[in-house]
Amino acid sequence: MPNQVDRFAGASSSLAFKSPCRLAATSNITLLGYQTIDGVLPTSSDHEVLRRILVTGQSDAAENGIYLMSETAWVRTKDFDGSNDFIRGTRIYVWGGSAASGAYAVTTTITPTSFVVDEDDIAIGIVTAEIGAAGEDGDDGVNGADGVTPTFAIGTVTTVSSGLSATVALNSTSTNAYTFDFGIPKGADGVGAGTVTGVSAGFGMDFTTITSSGSVAVNAGFTNAVGGAI
Repeated sequence: MPNQVDRFAGASSSLAFKSPCRLAATSNITLLGYQTIDGVLPTSSDHEVLRRILVTGQSDAAENGIYLMSETAWVRTKDFDGSNDFIRGTRIYVWGGSAASGAYAVTTTITPTSFVVDEDDIAIGIVTAEIGAAGEDGDDGVNGADGVTPTFAIGTVTTVSSGLSATVALNSTSTNAYTFDFGIPKGADGVGAGTVTGVSAGFGMDFTTITSSGSVAVNAGFTNAVGGAI
């Protein structure tokens, strides 16, 4: 706890928790003058509570602690300037700034009878939340109602040109009923039978060519059964 002199000077925090600080300086800084800390620049017109700065990252760890920012050299606040003001586990909450706000704690073991402020190192780190053990699983919920089985039907089936892909499209739908139309490509056209010659049956006909389109080219004229020309 703060001693009697500290109380007369306005200190009101205990060993467990300190009055909140506005900002935290987590890297080494010069403890002199007004300067931007974590994106915020306090000014001389700010109340003292807005100029409380938690310092945690000094190269000389003996300089860590809570300070009052001013235009001259910073001084430790009355609740953090004596060996009886803090112990291992003392918490300091920082409420401002863009990245370094949060709860901090003293991690150095302090022996008040031998610890010397400004000479012995003070380690202060941010407090991270621990995840507790998982709770027991809850009871299973009630099963939902059975769903309705959908029905499917074939609608219109059409033939599309050879070489195209088959198609399927949703024609209509109602509650859990669906009708689909299909397009099926036809096969490729067949190839002509080639040349047929020397065909005679009753009336002699000499077919020289049957084309791929199915037309017939006749080479000779018609003859009757006895070889007479028609």
